[in-house]
Amino acid sequence: MSTQLPTKSYSNADLLRSVTKIKIQFTSSGLSPLSGTGFFMKYKDRKFVVTAAHVFGHFGNVYAAIQSKFLSKDPKISISSEKAMELTKLYYQMSDVRSKIDEIDLNDTDFVTKATHVEEEIIPIFEKLSKGINYEIGITIPITVNGDTSIDFFPLNPVLGSGLIFSPTGETVDLIVHDITSEYNKNRFRGLDINFLNIDDIISDETEVMLGDSMFMIGYPLGTHESYFWNPFALSGNLASDWDVPNDNRPIFYLNGLFYPGNSGSPVFIRVWDDELKALVPKLAGIYIQGTNKDGIPLPLGIVIYAAALKDQIHAFYS
Repeated sequence: MSTQLPTKSYSNADLLRSVTKIKIQFTSSGLSPLSGTGFFMKYKDRKFVVTAAHVFGHFGNVYAAIQSKFLSKDPKISISSEKAMELTKLYYQMSDVRSKIDEIDLNDTDFVTKATHVEEEIIPIFEKLSKGINYEIGITIPITVNGDTSIDFFPLNPVLGSGLIFSPTGETVDLIVHDITSEYNKNRFRGLDINFLNIDDIISDETEVMLGDSMFMIGYPLGTHESYFWNPFALSGNLASDWDVPNDNRPIFYLNGLFYPGNSGSPVFIRVWDDELKALVPKLAGIYIQGTNKDGIPLPLGIVIYAAALKDQIHAFYS
């Protein structure tokens, strides 16, 4: 494996403090909160929270609305969880469809069908299902005062469609960079025990990564509770796909391991040898998005977006 010089060497505590739980709190309906994982990054004078888009207020909001109605067993609505996700993904494509409405080729029956389906069916369904559901989206951070630790919730409520990352072909990627510079400068986060990863902490293009190499993610799988344990958890896996070949024209690779709901948005690290420090140092290899399944049976494979996609997008917007 080739070497790469880091900007700094992170301790275990630094890595843990760079990760936060993303939480959707429903302010009505008596529904239980939904959660995922995110992490803090900085570039120049900008500061961000990075997570999977479906966690942080994009099609996650739509899915939460649809699924929460399903879970509430509304007798007027009969919908399976699989159908809820299908509707959610279609609704999520709405912005893509509308943005290309002037480019529709009337001979492209697939595109016309999708556009019509979204406009005539998906939007009304979402509006019906989401009626009366209010929520806040934010991050949770442990705060210790006089030896007592508590969890504080910081609402962020991102704007639908902002901060999304796109693939080289222009398709939306399930990844979001949410700028929190304004909130940080207003002292909302100053003095808190958090750590911001640097853009230079992303693995370099020159680093050699081999099939089967060990990686680990840090996150908050569902079922873990901040009231009992403040820190996120590390889960390990091995590279299961060719590192240099994007899959399905998307900037993703596959990780072999057992991962869980709630880990979406978790940073995935690989340890790289550093000649100067004479030690292995963690580098950000990707962002975990979701698991895989076949006919409802979970498979031990996780889908991870290359961290290079994150670096390219941050450079494009803030350089």
